[in-house]
Amino acid sequence: MSINPATPRQRRSCHPPHRHCCPSSGSGITHRRNLLSPPKLAPLLAELTTILATQTPDLIADNILLQCQSLTTEARSVLSQQREQLTQQIIDRYQWIVAGAVVANPIPLADFLATAAVHTQMVMEIAQVYDCQISREDSQSLVKSIIQTFTALGMTKTVLQIMSMTLNPLGILVKTTIGGLTAAYLTRIAGRSFQEYFAHQENWGDGGISKVVERQFNLAQKEELLQTFVQQTLNHLKIKPPSI
Repeated sequence: MSINPATPRQRRSCHPPHRHCCPSSGSGITHRRNLLSPPKLAPLLAELTTILATQTPDLIADNILLQCQSLTTEARSVLSQQREQLTQQIIDRYQWIVAGAVVANPIPLADFLATAAVHTQMVMEIAQVYDCQISREDSQSLVKSIIQTFTALGMTKTVLQIMSMTLNPLGILVKTTIGGLTAAYLTRIAGRSFQEYFAHQENWGDGGISKVVERQFNLAQKEELLQTFVQQTLNHLKIKPPSI
């Protein structure tokens, strides 16, 4: 009887099959590593190609629009600065005209302010700077309104006291000189108030004309501005304080 040779045993590897796994958790459960699949770029590239092919003119137009908006903002800023400079030149010219007229003509200050035609012309020139169409009658009405506001707020008396306190230490005691600077100072406040009115498209705002006048008066009272105003006006009138 022939004996079949024994089937050789299959040799086992001493190393277990390699498995991709994460460290076991406390519960003994092994979590398999989630292998990331490569991103599918083809659809994205196709979409970008379509956008560039079909919407490029729109994208360019949007970019141009953004640039134009930026330029418009810059242009408005430049225009605002130019209007500010022109208005300041107008106010300076008329405040010195008023100062010279009061010094040369010793008439009551209140009467001069109420009848001065120069204020009417000043209003019309400021309106022109801001592209506002205004008649002489409307200009006269605005001047009348602001003079009435000065009276209601006691502005004329207050400014007269400020000028007296500023000029007396310099040795300037002449009433006409003090009156001239007072009239010029009130003209400056009025001019600034009119500027604000026209800059806001002929609107005094929520507080009305009184609020605007008070705001401009408070701004003009800053010491450095007041001293500069007094010195410039005295120089223009060719008045040299005795104490200097």
